[in-house]
Amino acid sequence: MKRICPFCKLELHRNDIYFCSKCGSVLPENLQLKDYSPRDVYEIKPKVGVGSAVKKSVEKTIPKILTFANLKIFLALSVVLVGLTVCFYYLTMQVFPKKVEEGPVKQTSQSVNTQTKETDNKNTVYLETSIVNGPFVDKKAAEFVPYDVDLYANFNGVDLVESYFGFLGIGFSSFVIDNAKDLGTSYSFFAKNTEGVNSMVFIFFPTNPDLKIKDYAGWKIQKIEDALVVSESQILMTEVTSSKDGLTKSLGLNPNFASIKPSIPVEGKAFLMTLNSTGKETLNLLLAKTSSKELKSIIEAFRRLGSNYLIVK
Repeated sequence: MKRICPFCKLELHRNDIYFCSKCGSVLPENLQLKDYSPRDVYEIKPKVGVGSAVKKSVEKTIPKILTFANLKIFLALSVVLVGLTVCFYYLTMQVFPKKVEEGPVKQTSQSVNTQTKETDNKNTVYLETSIVNGPFVDKKAAEFVPYDVDLYANFNGVDLVESYFGFLGIGFSSFVIDNAKDLGTSYSFFAKNTEGVNSMVFIFFPTNPDLKIKDYAGWKIQKIEDALVVSESQILMTEVTSSKDGLTKSLGLNPNFASIKPSIPVEGKAFLMTLNSTGKETLNLLLAKTSSKELKSIIEAFRRLGSNYLIVK
């Protein structure tokens, strides 16, 4: 017997128990299916899900994969992939090598044209000379040097002083020859134009505290603390004493010298600095007067450098 909804006039089905599924109205009691239960309405049967299908597919496929032939192919492909990975790694290292920081390398040969090392100051040159590398006395000597000098230098190799500066006359040469063994290994000198006269002052630090002091043919020699100051100019001797005593400014306060002082190495063969145009003229005068090929090579290297200071190693 068909049931018709009295509200929407549509046929009712087995699932329309208490309500009309079409219009949602509550059915009269005579049209309600009170004797039906949800089990009577729906018969639920489990369906085979995707998981079951996949499981069955895998169970069928794995035995095929795990055959001896397929295992050999798999292992061969693995070996090939590992080999390609190793080759790619080494090719990458060749094309893009890892940067290695190099430490300072000891210089074994010296030449005017030798390139400066990365760890060196750009004003450093390597020259083949008789001078042996040694500690500079610059920090001590600068205290004796007046503020406004034209040229300042620090050299090792006291035994070469006479051959470098023999042109200064018999008095200076005699002083050096008589006292060479007691004058130490490193010395400084500076030049300054005073009242139109270009004079030089040498500063030694003798190893013999009992060194006898006397003048040599116009050259004045004065011991100031642990230094031995030698010059022809009494004016410059007085300026040296004033600089050391702090009565006047010393070279250490000169801004040109102070700016490069951190660049001066602890050891080397020679250090030269011109503090003005007069200093460059003095350097050219030394080049013209000295008979030493070594001193000439040092001055010429300085001129080629085109800077206001030179470090020789």
